[in-house]
Amino acid sequence: MSNQENFFQFSPQGFENYIVEELKQKKFVAKQILDWVYKKKVYDFSEMSNLKKELRDTLQKRFKFEVPAIVYQLKAADHSTIKVTLELADKKQVETVFMKEDRGVTICISSQVGCAQKCIFCATGKMYGLRNLQAHEIVGQIIALQEMLGDKFPENYRVVYMGMGEPLNNINQVFKSLEILTDTRGFDIGSRKITMSTSGVVKGIYRLAEKFPQVQLAISLHTVDQVLRKKWVPNQKETVKEILDAARDFIKTTSRKITFELVLFGGSQVSTSKINLLGKALKGIHCNVNAIPYNPIEDGPHYLTRPTHQEVEYFKDIMSKWHREVTVRVSRGRDIQAACGQLAIKNS
Repeated sequence: MSNQENFFQFSPQGFENYIVEELKQKKFVAKQILDWVYKKKVYDFSEMSNLKKELRDTLQKRFKFEVPAIVYQLKAADHSTIKVTLELADKKQVETVFMKEDRGVTICISSQVGCAQKCIFCATGKMYGLRNLQAHEIVGQIIALQEMLGDKFPENYRVVYMGMGEPLNNINQVFKSLEILTDTRGFDIGSRKITMSTSGVVKGIYRLAEKFPQVQLAISLHTVDQVLRKKWVPNQKETVKEILDAARDFIKTTSRKITFELVLFGGSQVSTSKINLLGKALKGIHCNVNAIPYNPIEDGPHYLTRPTHQEVEYFKDIMSKWHREVTVRVSRGRDIQAACGQLAIKNS
């Protein structure tokens, strides 16, 4: 029915408010319904046997359970990664990645179709047809994976907002999705098992510290050279200084360590002076540094190359002199274009 609303667009608290205020039911009734949906994975009101028939009929007319449809999937040769393409109601598509790692399963979800930041080394930035995803389209990516994998879907997993899009440019819908994921009546995922990755949207960083202080923050910094960063991330409004100031404020407000992510390139980009500039800029900031060896993309800049093992080790060695331990991200799913910076819908 055209006037039906998507159930997954409601936060658990928003749904409870509807049940109590509009339908004049008790709070425990909302809890019963939320248990059916999020604990028992029942997406049909007629099957919720402990509800009165009149209430079931009312809910059936009001809500629909609709999630993005998986139209394509690719599995990495080492079986560690599955990339799925999901089609939305308006026929636009996004990609989601399911990764098995040593510490467990991580699900990388998208927050937009395309990305307005237009990072020159990222395939998503080359897409057209940009739009924000609604909260139900964001959490629906996880539900679609649950339905696809069935009993093989893990009980415990991490969620990273590192798929398509800049999540803090879609802050209202992303925050609503966080409410659904972290509420004990919803997905019941611990906030510390969720990572919000941003290119440095300062307003969003301040709001994240205020509303979701336990969510992990990762800032895709890449470089502290303002001229170079503007070239690499052309649509970033904030300066490096503003981003670093917001990072310090987040740490002060939340008492949490953050992560700076850097796509690491080879050749002249791994120079001693550039690495020292980074080390100096991060001095005094309570942070991890996560280096991501560049994953080349179609039509990417020819002068940006993937670093050699020796160049990665050199970067780590120089950063260690600044008392910075560097972790190097394992690029899972490169063979299926599922690694960092490679997500894109070809015909967007």
